[in-house]
Amino acid sequence: MAGAALKPDFYKEKMNVCFLLAPPAAMKNCDVTAMRIMSLKPNRAIITNLLDTIHLWNILPYNYATSGVAKLFCDLFDGKMCDYIMSIFLDEDPTIDYTERYDVYMSNLPAGAGYRDLLHYG
Repeated sequence: MAGAALKPDFYKEKMNVCFLLAPPAAMKNCDVTAMRIMSLKPNRAIITNLLDTIHLWNILPYNYATSGVAKLFCDLFDGKMCDYIMSIFLDEDPTIDYTERYDVYMSNLPAGAGYRDLLHYG
């Protein structure tokens, strides 16, 4: 998608159909407050400048220390801290979320991402 936006003529020659089976391309209409705030153009510029300045290009990479800390954190206060953290970054819908499994989810998180991946959703 980024390539097609930057060089439409090149990709128009190479591709005639595209099936996008990925997350949404923009987060500005997302119900999650943290994602909406990060998707604002001024905030993306601030985040980019900050992370480039401190040379932090991989955000929360997966390793035993971070996943172990996340798992321990979820065990605090009978899982309420984990529920709170998940509600900041996820759209909580009790009709479809299996909240009893948040501790398992958090044992695999953070999984890491390049900050430019996040900027593409802005």
